[in-house]
Amino acid sequence: MLSMLEKLDPPFYKKFKQAVNFNEITVFSLQLSPKTAIVLTNVYAYALKKRLIGINLTRISLKAIKSVSFNGAVEIKTVLDENISLTVQRSKRDLARKAVEKLRSKLT
Repeated sequence: MLSMLEKLDPPFYKKFKQAVNFNEITVFSLQLSPKTAIVLTNVYAYALKKRLIGINLTRISLKAIKSVSFNGAVEIKTVLDENISLTVQRSKRDLARKAVEKLRSKLT
């Protein structure tokens, strides 16, 4: 069985730890590529992207996610019609598909 709790690269982990609330439970964390990561807790989905300077973190309430899909990248669409796309390296595609399935199961 593949682990859905991967150790994030240090800059991604630091940014996530700064944003997460102490009462959230991590469901999965995946370093999708050297420039992207996704973390799902019982309350939020966190999309992390490496930028020129630092890491950009987008925190999305599970109630605000309209749809999530995988077609070579993890695509999240919010109720405000925001689109978040996270690139996935080839070796992580199976894990990304499982992550999308898990995220879909958490949507209400």
